[in-house]
Formats: sequence, structure tokens, C-alpha cells
Amino acid sequence: MPPRHGSLSREVLAINMVMAGCKPEYAPVVRAAMLALTVDAFNLNGVQATTHMAAPLLIVNGPIAREIGMNGDCNAFGSGNRANATIGRALRLVLLNVGGGWPGELDKSTLGHPGKYTYCVAENEMASPWAPYHVEKGFSAEDSTVFVLAAEPPHSVTNHVANDPEGILDSIASAMSTIANNNAEFRSCRASTTSTSLWSAVRLAVFPPLSRAGATCRPRCSAASKPSTKAVFARRRSVSTAPATSELDQRRPTWDDRTE
Repeated sequence: MPPRHGSLSREVLAINMVMAGCKPEYAPVVRAAMLALTVDAFNLNGVQATTHMAAPLLIVNGPIAREIGMNGDCNAFGSGNRANATIGRALRLVLLNVGGGWPGELDKSTLGHPGKYTYCVAENEMASPWAPYHVEKGFSAEDSTVFVLAAEPPHSVTNHVANDPEGILDSIASAMSTIANNNAEFRSCRASTTSTSLWSAVRLAVFPPLSRAGATCRPRCSAASKPSTKAVFARRRSVSTAPATSELDQRRPTWDDRTE
């Protein structure tokens, strides 16, 4: 596991889970998350050693999130849920103790953020008007999956004026394209593949569904088509910003207006 390239055995993983306070039934989620984090497409070495503040965010989909009592609702990133807190903490302990990502040594983040203690939630599938994310990626609603991405801290977006979807979308797009974050850099350079911002060139890894019994992880493709059991679907996503329409946005200089 990078950047120190320590070896992660089942025993070492179990020890870190116990130190984090995990229950035994959390093990399949933690194991799947570690496999997703170490896929080349995620570039864990870059995430662990970057000067940026990004931290791996784990999002869990499917029945297992409900079975182990994960929170995807109110205060999902806050306190009060053992599964969210300890699963995310177990990942961080492994990144520290096995990967060697200690602050000031191999972890060169200038600021970091609280997600480097624990950063794990479940998608609120029951309240969403859209299909769950893992279903959009081709899995069944009965499958349990995890995906990981390097993300900045949660950012609140509010709009107490607009009463139409376009106005709310304009606020969201403006927040996503704030000057001096990775989005602005990505839009200017158009070649940034090292960005770890939540909304720009995200390296997204979706791991195969966990078994309903919670004992094993199984790939969705045959061994003939994919010799590796780490059947990971990776993609980069960039968000195009809607044209500014508000009076405030018309006065605000954009990144493209600035000299490089």
C-alpha cells in the first residue's frame, strides 16, 4: 500500500478494524474499500502524498448499508453513527499504519481536513428521486457496492432567494467553479489529471458488489473476460459549469478572465 508500500494482510486489516471500533459485520465493506483504494486508477500514492487537502471518501450502496445501520440521512458526515465513523476510521488507520501516510512525513498535505479522521457515508437511496449510483453503473439494486474518490471537505451550498430549479442550479454551479479550487485549475489547463477535487477530475473506482452474506466480494464479469478479481470500473468526471445568469455572477471575474 503506497506510499510506503507496506503489506496488508487479513490479520493486519482485522487489527486496524478492532482499533477503529468496527463490528465484525463491517468487515466486507472495509475489505472492499481497501481493494478499491489500491486499484491503479485511483492513484492512492498521489492522494496520500499530495500537498492538497483531499482525503479518500467512501460511499456505500445497496442492502448492506441498511443491514449494518449506516447513515445516509441527516448529519451523515457528523457524529452519532458507529458504522460510518468506525469504517472510515479503519480505512484511515490502514492508510497511516500500512501505507505510511503520516502527516509531515509521507503525507505532505498543507492543511488536511477533518475527513482525514474518518470519511464514510451511505447514499440515501430511499429518499432520492434518481436511481442509486451503483444501479447507474450497471449493478442490480440488490447488489451491495462501494466506491471511493479523493474529496475535499463537504461544502454547503445555500440559496434563500431563488424559487425555481434554474436559480438553485446556478448557485450550485457557482460554488463548484469557485476561483482557486481545483475546478478552476482544471478548466484553465484542460489537461490536469492530478486533480483530487470532489467535482473535477475525480478518479472514481467502483468495486464489485459485496455478497449478501457479507463474507466475500464477487466480480460481475467472468474470469475469461477479466482475469483479475478486482473488477473495477474507473472513470474521470468533469463538470461543465452553466453560464452565469445572476447579477452577482456577471460582476464576478472568471478564471478565464485572469492572466496566467
